[in-house]
Amino acid sequence: MIGYYDLTTVLKTALLEDEFVNTVTKGKTDRIDIIKQTLFPLAHVRVENVNHESPALRFSISIELLDILDINNDQTNDRFSYNDNEDDILNTQLAVGLRLVERFRRGDLFTDDYQLDGEPNYEPIHNEYENGLSGWRLTLDILYNHEMTICGVEAPSVFCSPVVVENSDGSYSVSVPSGDTLILPDDTFNIYVNGVLDSTQIVPSLKDSTFNISA
Repeated sequence: MIGYYDLTTVLKTALLEDEFVNTVTKGKTDRIDIIKQTLFPLAHVRVENVNHESPALRFSISIELLDILDINNDQTNDRFSYNDNEDDILNTQLAVGLRLVERFRRGDLFTDDYQLDGEPNYEPIHNEYENGLSGWRLTLDILYNHEMTICGVEAPSVFCSPVVVENSDGSYSVSVPSGDTLILPDDTFNIYVNGVLDSTQIVPSLKDSTFNISA
């Protein structure tokens, strides 16, 4: 099972394909690269937790979509937009999040293995971290169908030993390997009229048998 590797790689690739994302990081919050030499805008991916909902895994993901807040030192009386570019950051990075979600919802990232579940949430980030970053914290749940069974992992062979199928008198006995399909044999009825074979009927059974019937 490579669900974690695949999902984080898919997220990184998809985010970097957006023209308004230049850098993608992953892990704990203290791994967010906040130095000014970093190519912003930046997306930081974090797997918050994973719930096992057999046969799927629910990945709870948070993605911080960030850019450097540029503050103009000139005085302003505009109490709606103030003297920074935060509105531009929020508008642009919200669009990044929406595009990613739609790709999972119905676009090229919509696959049988990864399914967006529930409604994503966007929480604004205002002038956080040492560098003064703004943007959005996108949280979403993605289901991954891992298709793992007890026989797909290293476990004692008793869990995956063959199954023996037999009838009551022991005349039919077959060992069926784990995961295989058993095709049962048929009964063949030969019907004779005046010593001559008149017809043959084949009937599904648990035992290979031939019945000769004379009339």
